[in-house]
Amino acid sequence: HFVRVGRLNSRGRSIWMSDHNVETTGEVSLTNAQFWSLYLAEHQQLANCWLHVLGTIASWLVIAVAIVWQWWWLLILVPLVGYGPAWLGHLFVEGNRPLSIRYPVRSLMADYRLTWQMLTGGRRGGVTSELRVNADDDVQSSNANREPDA
Repeated sequence: HFVRVGRLNSRGRSIWMSDHNVETTGEVSLTNAQFWSLYLAEHQQLANCWLHVLGTIASWLVIAVAIVWQWWWLLILVPLVGYGPAWLGHLFVEGNRPLSIRYPVRSLMADYRLTWQMLTGGRRGGVTSELRVNADDDVQSSNANREPDA
C-alpha cells in the first residue's frame, strides 16, 4: 500500500510512498531525502523559489537589525517577513499549500538549503534532475501498486 505525500504541480501527478512509513497518527514519516524530494516538488516554479529567498534573507536582516539596535520588538515581525513572500508564492505561483504548515522545522531547514542553492547557482531551473529521478521513481513504482483515486 502507498500513501500520497504531495503532488508534482507541473504534471499534476502525485508523489506516492510506501505506507510502511505511516505512523499510527496518520502522519507520514519521511527520510531527509524523501522530504527534500517532496519539498522540491512543491517548489518547482523559479518565481516561487526567489520569493522564498527574499523572505529568508529579509527575515535574517530583521533579526540582525533587532540585535544590533536592540529593538527586540522587531522579532515579532520575523515570521511575517520570512513566511509572507513564501506563502504568497505558494498561493499565487505554485497554487499549493506550504509544507511549513505540516513540517515547520524541516521546511525552515529546506528553505535555508534552497536559499543557498539559489544564491550559489546550484539551482537554475524549475525542477532539478534530482527531483525528476527521485519523484518519478516513487510515482512509477507506487502507481503500479495503488488503487486509483476516488
